[in-house]
Amino acid sequence: MAESAITFKVWIALLAACRESGIAYVSSVYLSSICHLPLSRVEDSLKKLEGPDEHSRSLADDGRRIRRVDGGYEIINYTVYRDFSLKDAEAERKRLYRQRLRECPDVLGQRPDSSASASVSASASISFKGRVWEGITEDDKRGWAEAYPACDVGVELTRMREWLIANPTKAVKSNWRRFITNWLSRSQDRGGTDRTTGRAGYKVSQVGSSGNVAEGIARATERNRKRFPELAEKDES
Repeated sequence: MAESAITFKVWIALLAACRESGIAYVSSVYLSSICHLPLSRVEDSLKKLEGPDEHSRSLADDGRRIRRVDGGYEIINYTVYRDFSLKDAEAERKRLYRQRLRECPDVLGQRPDSSASASVSASASISFKGRVWEGITEDDKRGWAEAYPACDVGVELTRMREWLIANPTKAVKSNWRRFITNWLSRSQDRGGTDRTTGRAGYKVSQVGSSGNVAEGIARATERNRKRFPELAEKDES
């Protein structure tokens, strides 16, 4: 765009005011105010932008940049350039995702060659139609069983599912794995899956390490060891 600095300033102001439709609902008076330019200079710039440009790369409308419409100015080819910009932004997002994945694949739980779109389908979620969890692997359950030994992971996942079905307004989560770990953490603090003593909200340290609470923790731990033998081997070592 080989135009003067004033015309370029007006052009940038039009782009900033442009909506998704490609129309900037502004007047020359408004542009004069926000650009801090005399009205006559703004009107001259608008005429240049409305005129043909033989040096333009676009053949549409003889290279004109804008067109006067009811209520403002239409940016010619705005939607074309906007689509290009969105595609570039999406490509950059995926590139950065893959870069983070290569640097710390264990944190995101994906292989370095996984794509950003594939990671979405591999994330945990719940199917209310089939009443089943999706995207949860045995490695996930094994990790949770190790982190929360007082919780029977299978039983807790079932309880989560039924609670979500009974409370559909609370079943909209942006991060299901965080919901699961928060649930397991609270259950662990309250004595685990088999707790039979104390009100909800009492932590193990509050009700003591003996009696029914301790027995419940022991039972859940034993079930986890049977389900995941490697946990028992790790404890013994």
